[in-house]
Amino acid sequence: MDLLKIFKALADDTRLRIIRLLIKNSFTVNEIIFVIGGRQSNISHHLKILLDAALVTNKKEGSQIYYKLNDQTFDQLYPELKRLISVNKETFSFYPEDKQRRNIILEKRKKIAEEYFENLHEEDSRSLNELLNQIYHVEDYLSFFQPRCKSLLDIGCGNGRYLPKLAHYSEQVIGMDSSPRLLQLADHLAQENQLKYQLKTADITKIPLADQSIDGAFINMVLHHISEPEGALQEVSRIMTNKGKLLLIEFLEHNDDSMREKYADLWLGFSKTELTKWLENNQFTVNQEVVKELNEYKVIIFMAEKN
Repeated sequence: MDLLKIFKALADDTRLRIIRLLIKNSFTVNEIIFVIGGRQSNISHHLKILLDAALVTNKKEGSQIYYKLNDQTFDQLYPELKRLISVNKETFSFYPEDKQRRNIILEKRKKIAEEYFENLHEEDSRSLNELLNQIYHVEDYLSFFQPRCKSLLDIGCGNGRYLPKLAHYSEQVIGMDSSPRLLQLADHLAQENQLKYQLKTADITKIPLADQSIDGAFINMVLHHISEPEGALQEVSRIMTNKGKLLLIEFLEHNDDSMREKYADLWLGFSKTELTKWLENNQFTVNQEVVKELNEYKVIIFMAEKN
C-alpha cells in the first residue's frame, strides 16, 4: 500500500469533502457535483485520485456509476481517521451546506419510491409478485420464527399479503409501510382474517417503535428501494431484542436497469459480502443463508439473530 499516495490524496479540501459525503452513502458523479460544486472534469479528477489511493470504490448500477467509501481500507487501517472526518465539524466548516444538499438528494430518492408505491397499479404489483414467486416462496422460510414471537414486524408490508401467514408465528403482527393507501388494503385483509395486529405508516429509517421492543422482523425486497440500506438495518437492530430473529430477503447484484423504471428500484441488488457486512455491523449473526436464482436474477435469504 502506497502511504504517500494516500496522504497526498487526503491533503485536499475537495477530496476531504467527497470522503465525508461518502461515509454513509453512495453517489453518482452528478450527485457529487450537486453537493460539492465545480466542473465535472475537476470532480472526476479528484475521484480518480481517491480511487488510485484505494480510499473510495465505484460500482456500476445499470447505466449509472456510484461511488462509495472503501470501508476495507478505512476499517482495517484508518478507523480513527474515518471517525475524525465524520465528527470534526470545526475542521470541515463546509459541512452544513454539503449536508443540506446531500439531504435534498436523499429526500428525492425517497419520494421517487414513495410515489411509485402510492400509485402502484394492481397489474404492476401482480407482475412483480409473479416474478418473485418464480424465484422463491416466503412460506418455505417462515418456520425460522419458531418458537412463536411475541411481536413480529413486517417492514414494507405493502397490502399486507404476508400478515396472515406471519400471524401463525407471532402473538401479534405489526405491518409497517410508507404508503397509507397500501396500508388501507392491509387493514382490510387483517380484519378479514381476524388477526391481532397493528399498522404503522412509516419508513424503515425511522421506525416508530421503542428500543428492543420487537423479537421478530421480516424484510422482504425492501432494501433496494432505500437510500441508506445499512442505516436502515441499524434502525431495525435498535428496535429488536437480543436473540430477536430477522428474516431478510433481497436481490443479489444484477444488471437489469429496466427495474428502475418498472419498479422504482434504486439499487440493482447488493453483493453477498456487503449485505453480510451490514448485518454483522449491526449486531446480527447469520444462522443460515439460501440463494435462489432464475435467469439473470438471484435472491439471497438471510436468517439471522440479533446479538
